[in-house]
Amino acid sequence: MKARQRFWFKSITVFTGLNLLTQTFYPTIALALTGGPSQPEMQAFTPIGTTNMVDISSGSFTYNIPLMDVEGYPINLSYHSGITMDQEASWCGLGWNINPGEINRQMRGIPDDFNGDPVNETFNMRDNLTVGISAGVGLKLFGIPTSTNPNPKLSVGLNLSEGIFYNNYKGPGVTLGVEPSLAAGVGNKGTFNCGLGMNFNSQSGVEISPSIGFSMAEKSNNDYNVDAGIKVGTTYNSRTGVKGLQMTKDLNISQTKTTTTIDAAGNSTTKTQSGNADISTNSTISFSAPTYVPTIHMPLSNYNATLDATLGLALFGTHLNAKFSGWFSDQTLSENFRSLPSYGYMYADQAAGNPNALLDFNREKDVPFLPHIANLPITNFTYDLYSISGEGVSGQFRPFRGDVGILYDNENYNTTLSTSLGLEIGVLPDAAHNGIEANVTTSNTVTDQWQNDNQFASTVTFQSLQPGNINYEPFYVKSVGEKTVNDATYYNTIGNTDPINVALNHSGSTVTAMHVFTDNGHWLNVSGNLLKTRREKRNQCTSLLTAQEANFFGLDKEIMSYPLNTNVYSSACDSNVLINSTPRVGGQYQPWHTSEITVTNPDGKRYVYGIPAYNTVHNEASFSVAAGPLTPTTDGFSLVSYGSGDRNITNSNGIDHYYDEKSIPPYAHSYLLTGILSPDYIDMTGNGITDDDLGQAVKFNYTRVYSQSNPFRWRVPFEANQANYQEGILSTNQDDKGNIIYGEKEVWYVHSIESKTMVAQFILTNRQDGFGVVTEEGGIDNTRHLKCLQEIRLYSKADLIAHGVNAIPIKTVHFVYDYYLCPNTPNSTASGQGKLTLRQVYFTYGNNNEGSLNSYQFNYNGYNPGYSHDNYDRWGYYKESTANPGSSLYNQDFPYTSQDSALTNQYATSWNMTDVSLPSGGHITVKYQSNDYAFIQNQRAAQMFTVLGASPSPGSPSSHLYTGGTFNDWIDVKLPVHETNPTSFL
Repeated sequence: MKARQRFWFKSITVFTGLNLLTQTFYPTIALALTGGPSQPEMQAFTPIGTTNMVDISSGSFTYNIPLMDVEGYPINLSYHSGITMDQEASWCGLGWNINPGEINRQMRGIPDDFNGDPVNETFNMRDNLTVGISAGVGLKLFGIPTSTNPNPKLSVGLNLSEGIFYNNYKGPGVTLGVEPSLAAGVGNKGTFNCGLGMNFNSQSGVEISPSIGFSMAEKSNNDYNVDAGIKVGTTYNSRTGVKGLQMTKDLNISQTKTTTTIDAAGNSTTKTQSGNADISTNSTISFSAPTYVPTIHMPLSNYNATLDATLGLALFGTHLNAKFSGWFSDQTLSENFRSLPSYGYMYADQAAGNPNALLDFNREKDVPFLPHIANLPITNFTYDLYSISGEGVSGQFRPFRGDVGILYDNENYNTTLSTSLGLEIGVLPDAAHNGIEANVTTSNTVTDQWQNDNQFASTVTFQSLQPGNINYEPFYVKSVGEKTVNDATYYNTIGNTDPINVALNHSGSTVTAMHVFTDNGHWLNVSGNLLKTRREKRNQCTSLLTAQEANFFGLDKEIMSYPLNTNVYSSACDSNVLINSTPRVGGQYQPWHTSEITVTNPDGKRYVYGIPAYNTVHNEASFSVAAGPLTPTTDGFSLVSYGSGDRNITNSNGIDHYYDEKSIPPYAHSYLLTGILSPDYIDMTGNGITDDDLGQAVKFNYTRVYSQSNPFRWRVPFEANQANYQEGILSTNQDDKGNIIYGEKEVWYVHSIESKTMVAQFILTNRQDGFGVVTEEGGIDNTRHLKCLQEIRLYSKADLIAHGVNAIPIKTVHFVYDYYLCPNTPNSTASGQGKLTLRQVYFTYGNNNEGSLNSYQFNYNGYNPGYSHDNYDRWGYYKESTANPGSSLYNQDFPYTSQDSALTNQYATSWNMTDVSLPSGGHITVKYQSNDYAFIQNQRAAQMFTVLGASPSPGSPSSHLYTGGTFNDWIDVKLPVHETNPTSFL
């Protein structure tokens, strides 16, 4: 098909630019081989009633095996296909899991329960320094008197200049300037001025600056002098277009009065009195944004200095001058470290009056404010999402606010100091024409909340809890998508569902935000705070307790951790075994953090999630690296090495010496199910679920293997002294960046499940994969093992109490593993360095072990590639770079899904289970194929085809855009089927 040359070039340019910006500012998401802040055991839940082997929404294979029943609460083993490269194996093997239930928190922005928790940022960037000198000559000629114009004011001028400069970011540069000018006038009727400045800069392009102006001077009989002028100009840049329109207006009124007196002796005295008033305004209308606006994280200090020296000669109506200039500018960080109090969605009201507050919101498509922009970016609260799982309960909820308030950025100051010195020296015969001028200017740029001339901000604010007003909730939680009756009174105060905006009143140069909403010309007065006057009705009641509240009113007043692999009741038989209890308030547990969540079903059954599993350290760092020309490995260019001095503010790599590290305080990533209570349950002694309580209850006990004082350390990437590599602009390695994410977390496992009469005990053992890192710099720590599930033993509680460790289990579930899947995984020390792979499950009863002869057996006979940082596509699924066009592009350059169905079907089997042998002798075979899409919503899905090349005529593609100086305006594309009808492409 034929393409227009200009359209083709523009398309290539736009596509390249978008890819560059995407990879620079939104790099590919780094996946956590070490599980990230969460745990794989808390990522998947499958109800016992699941029977469909194919998920109808995702198309993935699902398999469910019931294991046992603890007096009505089932325990089941589930499998989900669709394994990805960085997916960590759970305690049951890769793709498998046993999950009794939890609330998984999807953190967006700042954790919702932060109430002043400090978010720290350390930042460094090289000073931006420019120094330069220039020299130029100027010539000005004035007019000759005529009989009709005896006092002409006609002059023609021309200035030429040339300079050199150096910027420590962009290197050396040169400037060339040409500026013709014309001034004309007659007598005292005023002077007309026009000019055209042209300046070439090797780094910023060509600028053309036309200007036009008029000035006049008038002297009255009473010694008053009046000078007035107006000037209009604009600037066009060859790279950024029209920059703006400048208008300058000047008015100067002065009076000089001279009086002479003679005394009696005949001596004369002369006195001169003068006064001056000056009005000058400068207006600028901007038409274009800079091509790149960096995000300012830290206050900046700017210093500018200029020196001008002019040597002039005036002779016979000709003014010749030589001008020499020098300039210096420096932009530097005022601070390298800032610690800001952060306020999550639930505590937005607590930030009132704090200009340094870091609030929980983002802006969609955030851009700097400029007058010509039609639409400002939309501000969105980034509330967290909570997913509930448990047998008999499911869903998702989120917090909602019961008021309306104003969001704002934290306060930031930039300072500027400018100095200038000018010298003018006249030579003979104009030696008296000399002058000197010096200026010092300081300015501050402040970014903060709009407070002055803002009636709306003084009327509407976020509101805290109001004692005595039981109908007002600062925030509440409700299931996502739950349909309830809205508070009509509240919605009427905000214009119901119509789009509205705050009315702005323009009075001269002052703009005032009024306490009025407007909607297509309709006005809605806002007389006070906007609050919901009654509580929202909910079908499913979800209640939250802070750590301070749970300390008094929680199901368990403390957080309990049971010793690993010990009998639940062994503390009654062996005084050496103690249950570890931790206060809910103290250390990482802040009083305002959410500590317990209770979900009440419509039938009255309560699910209590009473253990907050914490990520205690979360650091994200980006920094310049001395990458240089890298040699591609099996992982392409995914990783880059860095030195000991690169991850701090002394970084000296690249063009900008960039270093940025952000630290987030401890937060809970999940809430573990600790109890299920019947509608008639009563805690008789206030000490949680015990045998003396009334009603039915199921208790879930946990073991904390790693804690804040003894944490599990995770990191992305895992390898020692390696960072994820962001290449930046391909033509230079001076902007190359590396980034890492590091954290420390608690690790929890189910210890046992108790009912009134039964106890299921989970026996764990060390596994040989899933290791964490030694330090923040990475590297495997093979002393900190994660655990795998070896057995589940079901006991009669009476037998367990009576015989302790000698009790005989009613039923035991056995798990057999190897480490076959995904060999060469960096955080595995097993033979072949694979991930935990479940091979066999069988049951034994009492002392009878014959069940081992009739087991579930699992085979993984699909594709089993080794671990690689590079071999996945944009969807996160496995793809080898050899599948890319020409087999020479790495996935970083071509992350798109292969169009070869044979290859994608093979990749779809990667690390997935293919065969199940049943204890009954039956056999299940699973076949996979890659995902295929016919429609995206209501539009037919597009397909990518291979571009064979360009050619001057159809059917002879080449890899060149030109052939012998002629543009190849035919593009040849490889289609899967032969097609001759042009309308098929529409």
